[in-house]
Amino acid sequence: MKTETVQLEHQVAELTSRGEAVALGRAAFGLFALLSLWKIANAPQKIALPSFLCQSPLAAVLHAGWEPVFCDIDVETGNVSDSEWQRVFDAGVDAVLFVHLFGNVGNAASVADLCRKKGIYFIEDAAQSFGGTLQNKPCGSFGDASLISFGHTKIIDVKHGGMVLTDDGSLADQIRKFTDTYSGFTSDSASVAAKFLEMFYAARNQLGIKPEGAREAFGGLMSIYKPLVLSRWNPAAAEEISAQLTRLESAAEQRNEKSLEYMDLLSDTALVPLRMTAGSVPWRAVFRLPGIDWAEQKALSDAVRLESIDISNWYIPSHWMMARDGSSTAQLGFTESLSQEIFQLWVDDRTSMDRVKKSASVFISKLDKAGYG
Repeated sequence: MKTETVQLEHQVAELTSRGEAVALGRAAFGLFALLSLWKIANAPQKIALPSFLCQSPLAAVLHAGWEPVFCDIDVETGNVSDSEWQRVFDAGVDAVLFVHLFGNVGNAASVADLCRKKGIYFIEDAAQSFGGTLQNKPCGSFGDASLISFGHTKIIDVKHGGMVLTDDGSLADQIRKFTDTYSGFTSDSASVAAKFLEMFYAARNQLGIKPEGAREAFGGLMSIYKPLVLSRWNPAAAEEISAQLTRLESAAEQRNEKSLEYMDLLSDTALVPLRMTAGSVPWRAVFRLPGIDWAEQKALSDAVRLESIDISNWYIPSHWMMARDGSSTAQLGFTESLSQEIFQLWVDDRTSMDRVKKSASVFISKLDKAGYG
């Protein structure tokens, strides 16, 4: 392994108070590696995870041959509640993927403790919360294994790479060996991604035009997406990531400042901000407009985008993408509500405070015009 990569791994391990950090092509491949290594041959194994999340973790779960057990979320925080975690524990799971959604550190510590008592693997997804803290401990330090990302729009963004963090040296060595010997990487990722995005956005747009029946279009999309979790680490990224890590604390502070500015500027509207736990680092500034439907969400977002303002409505419920396979009969009402009520505004390095003020002003004007002021 190149010296720069080894030095970066040591740097990240120290930042996150972990014994080991293993560099990989993307965080989702780290999840795939973990579940592949923990897989018991010919045994059905289940992992609990929120349905409201990026499709990449679900693709990694399916590619590793595990069965997802979807959790509903709390619309006020985006996190899975303690009672919902207990529900899936009672149903019998072998692992938990805890996601610090939108950088909200949430109840990770209590869920991690409960998993350890029950002998359940606890995997912490800190891809959106890197730089955050909980109980004076850094995000990424709570899991049997934890995941961080340096991909698009993450807290440290070089468009490539992720890491698995652990205190288990043997597990770290197994992941490195798995990565070195894994033969399933594909060179056709660009065309696969293009096909997935075409089908995904066609289904997403249909939700805002004619929602009845549109959900079916999401079913089966994971079978297309699964190969995209397979990504080799590029050692050339190590030096840039290492340099950017020196400003992790200031990057986190700036994101919090921008998010608070949005909350202040939008406080007199009908928007409800996501409630964040102390120590969180906002990935985006997240708001809900309670009670709106898919068509209203699409119309309002399109109007804002026409003014060249970045706004997004992630995520589509992951259990919808399993429906065609007959693998999900989940009834997750809060997940579906948040998906159609959510609006996110940018707080990354490329977004100045003046840009925040302009984005808020445009959003307010569109809210007023649509009668949501």
